[in-house]
Amino acid sequence: MGRDCACAKRQSRAAQPARAADAALRPKIAAILTADLMPTAMSTYRGGASEAQAVRPPGQSSRQPIVRAGRCGSGDRSGARGFDAAPRAQGRDRSERGVLSYLPGQTGPASLQGIESDDVLAAIARLTRRYHDAVADFVAPADAAWQFTVGAPRAGDVICHNDIAPWNIVFEGERQLALIDWDFAAPAPRAWDIAYALWRCVPLYGGEEFGGAYAQARGIKLFCDTYGLTDRRGLLDMIERREQVLHDTLVVWGQAGVPGFAAMLHDGHADGIRNDIAYLRANRAALEERV
Repeated sequence: MGRDCACAKRQSRAAQPARAADAALRPKIAAILTADLMPTAMSTYRGGASEAQAVRPPGQSSRQPIVRAGRCGSGDRSGARGFDAAPRAQGRDRSERGVLSYLPGQTGPASLQGIESDDVLAAIARLTRRYHDAVADFVAPADAAWQFTVGAPRAGDVICHNDIAPWNIVFEGERQLALIDWDFAAPAPRAWDIAYALWRCVPLYGGEEFGGAYAQARGIKLFCDTYGLTDRRGLLDMIERREQVLHDTLVVWGQAGVPGFAAMLHDGHADGIRNDIAYLRANRAALEERV
């Protein structure tokens, strides 16, 4: 698919408010945080808003409770030494909340409106690669505690961010400044992070406003070429597994009554993920042919 078609596809995303609104709700799965199962973010460093959010004003910091060893909402917990595109841990306040450094800018909208260009997608791929390379030689402490979602890998060659999506990237215009929301960071293969980023940033949703399989295949190829992922065997399988894990996490935690997840399950948000899985399966041949 040519560049003109791809650009037209990206520009048309904002013209479908219903589908964009549906896409905007799904990221909330990763933004509902509870003290029992995961740390509770207490700041605007939270994904899932339907529109871009301003990160805290200058002079303020982000705070979140420290729940247990190895749980922190900054890039520090992933072992990403030398990786500057993440908030840094700055100790604790009097309420024993972790204090994170201030990041200027706005998080991206789930609709990708305003950040639809190929340049942005390629930049997200470079940001992902830069992070993965920064943690490639990190060895986690033996007692490190990770928040694994239902059915997710328990080991891998890096500490994955596990939620690389527009709503967890701080932008200044189209320029990416940082990754935020590190609460799900955990060991996994690099492809686990890549699969989620492709799902959310290409994105791999049905509907004419998202360009169709041929244009999406072009986006997958652009991301992988930029990242440097040469072996793409099993990539679509990984994307589908990634979608299924998020679906199962929503269902299991929702049925267990985890606040937020229970409400989303009741409201039918699992249906949106099932639709994405069905779309991927229905268009697999067209995607594989061009990736």
